[in-house]
Order: sequence, then C-alpha cells, then structure tokens
Amino acid sequence: MSLWARYRRPKGDVFGVTRGLSSAFPGRVVNAPLSESTIVGTAIGRALAGQRPVAFLQFADFLPLAFNQIVNEMGTMYWRTNGGWECPVIVMATCGGYKPGLGSFHSQTMDGFAVHIPGIDVFMPSTAADAAGLLNAAFDSGRPTIFLYPKSCLNAADGSTSEEAAKQFVLPASACQISSGQELTMVTWGNPVRPCREVVNTLEDAG
Repeated sequence: MSLWARYRRPKGDVFGVTRGLSSAFPGRVVNAPLSESTIVGTAIGRALAGQRPVAFLQFADFLPLAFNQIVNEMGTMYWRTNGGWECPVIVMATCGGYKPGLGSFHSQTMDGFAVHIPGIDVFMPSTAADAAGLLNAAFDSGRPTIFLYPKSCLNAADGSTSEEAAKQFVLPASACQISSGQELTMVTWGNPVRPCREVVNTLEDAG
C-alpha cells in the first residue's frame, strides 16, 4: 500500500468521530502517525501558513507528548510576535473514563493542566449540542484551543444528537445554568453533567 493510500484510509479514529473524512475530503483530511508531537507540530506549521487546522488526538492522556508544542509554540505565538503571527489550531482529544479496563493511559481528562496554559482556550462539552456550538465558537475565535470531549458523551445511551442547524449554532464559551433551586449547588463540567442532571430530577421527584 502506498503512503498516500495509507493517509486516505477511511477508518478514522477508534471512536468513529472521523470515520470516512479522509475519503470524503482527500488532501484536506489525512490520517497521521500515532505521534502526538508530530500531529500538533504539523498543525502549528499549517496555521502559520494561513490554514485553520484541527489536530485530532485519540486520547487526552497523550497530550503531554505534545507539551512543548502546545505550551511554548501554540500558546505563545501570538503574544511573542506582538500579534504578528496567529496560531488558530484546534487540538481535539477524547477524554475521561468510559468503561472498566481502559486504565490510567486511556481514562484521563487533562483539563487540570490544560486550563493553566497561558494563551490557550479550553472547551469541554457535555452534550452533542454543546460540542457543535463550542466547536463553531472555537473556529470563530481564531484562538488556539484545546477541545476535550468526554468519551461517555460519544456513547450516550440516550442517543442524543445535535440538530441539523448545528453548523450555524455558536455557543458562548462560558458556563451555563441548567436548573435552579434553593437547597443545593452543583458545579461541574464534561462527564459528570449527565449524572448531576439525574440527581436533580431524582431530588425533585422526591420533593
């Protein structure tokens, strides 16, 4: 098999998010070697050449392998050139626990260190609509972004999906209030949002 044919394999990532994209958009979407530093570094180079690349990592656990590229290049490019160069890279990565057996190398979230990187925006959706709206917001911002999406949301039992209008839906990059009450405050993001909603519904049913 030729190298170009390898880059166009339709399989995509292990969760099927990118399945078929390399075939549908040859040249625009290419499969990469499993080298996080290479994936992010190449995306940074493409951004400096005027493109709007999305670097897709299969697991957030391996973000540290691209730590130098993210911290010292993605996050600093704009301010150390006084706005002369921009680096509008979106790094997408699945994160969090999903099922027993994935272990410490495939269940981490990495949001704790990501939000402390100067110059980087960090988004984490908790629903399909959140994912669409925040991804569009990341593209609109033109800022370097780490986009973490929970694996549990990809495999939600309720089969929740976004609307067809998701292409135009832009969600402000801020917290939202799902429900209000008098007795209890729960603040969370990503994976735990769904069970927190279940807790709220259960408590309301119990009076």
